[in-house]
Amino acid sequence: MTQLNRGRSGRDLGSGAMTNSLEEVLQAKVIFVIGSNTTWNHPVFASLLKQAVKLRGAKLIVCDPRRIDLVDFADIWLQQRNGSDVALLSGLVHIIVREGWKPPTTSGSAPKVGRNTASPSSSTRQRR
Repeated sequence: MTQLNRGRSGRDLGSGAMTNSLEEVLQAKVIFVIGSNTTWNHPVFASLLKQAVKLRGAKLIVCDPRRIDLVDFADIWLQQRNGSDVALLSGLVHIIVREGWKPPTTSGSAPKVGRNTASPSSSTRQRR
């Protein structure tokens, strides 16, 4: 089930759903968790996440001002200030765009990353 967060204008601001399967975490080389007490809210996924770290050597980065359970498994704990998630993520996006990093694709064409890549209709369209 997807949870949509609606702003005053009615546009989507985010989704509480994952875009990948639970099992995919076991194949991950790096796992980035931000603003989620995963062990408390999603214990099955947290169990798989811990397996990926302990048994398969995945690197775990936890971004949370609280000392949540996953911090004990993390390679890096970023204890940012409350309310600074957007600034942190914007900084990461800036570095990704500046360095030209693109996700690997199976179709041979990487998605566009950078300024002015959205079509005019996609930025003004309201999702339902």
